[in-house]
Amino acid sequence: MTRSRDNATNVAGDISGVTAGTGLTGGGTGGTVTLDLTTPVASTNGGTGLSSFTTGDMIYSSSGNTLAKLGIGTTSQVLTVASGTPAWTTPAASVKTIGQIAKGNVPSASSFTISGLTQDYFMLRLNNLKWAGGANGAVFLRINGNSSAIYTFLVVTTATGDTYTYFDPSFGNFWGLDTVANKKDANNYRVIEIHNGKGSGYHSYTMRGHHHDGGGTSRGVIAGGWVAESSPITSISVHQMDGYTFTEGSYELIGG
Repeated sequence: MTRSRDNATNVAGDISGVTAGTGLTGGGTGGTVTLDLTTPVASTNGGTGLSSFTTGDMIYSSSGNTLAKLGIGTTSQVLTVASGTPAWTTPAASVKTIGQIAKGNVPSASSFTISGLTQDYFMLRLNNLKWAGGANGAVFLRINGNSSAIYTFLVVTTATGDTYTYFDPSFGNFWGLDTVANKKDANNYRVIEIHNGKGSGYHSYTMRGHHHDGGGTSRGVIAGGWVAESSPITSISVHQMDGYTFTEGSYELIGG
């Protein structure tokens, strides 16, 4: 026959007392036992007190069962690990992102301007430019609307042979592509790359393309040079040299 036991006997048989440890107060054989989470976590092993934590802090094991705090990093930092220990680090500069800045059909005008530029690198594509008026002519560019003698370039064209033509800054007072004479009713294409757009020194450029000259001869074109502009590039304008109105073509400016 099983002997009945009262509650006190049952409790005494199961728990004879509570010994306070880390985070606990009270104890003994009776009374209230309090768990205090503001005291150190595993302090006997060098733990970090929860009361020292703030928003974004993290807990990690620094050694075995030893807990430690990793303070929150700063904006844009990433969590990395070195020799088994986590840490916040600032990543290296990212690769420059290149994207479209502007595009469209050329307007019914002798020039157009793309403004509000802040990028360091530009690539301007001029596609199938045509115009009303005389059969021949040229397309040229200006940086920041500057028509001073600051443009120097070398152009190489191909027909039956190579033709090398050098223009010094006094030529036409613009960054021109005059040797790249267009035929208004033929397909004409340009890709112009401009560098150091944010700089205050020279802005270098390269150009490549295809055109028909006044006699209808098909030519490949390569050019390069620089613009001695003393301020960053904020606008690029495209002009028909003789003032004829563009009737066809498109443009796209990308950069970063």
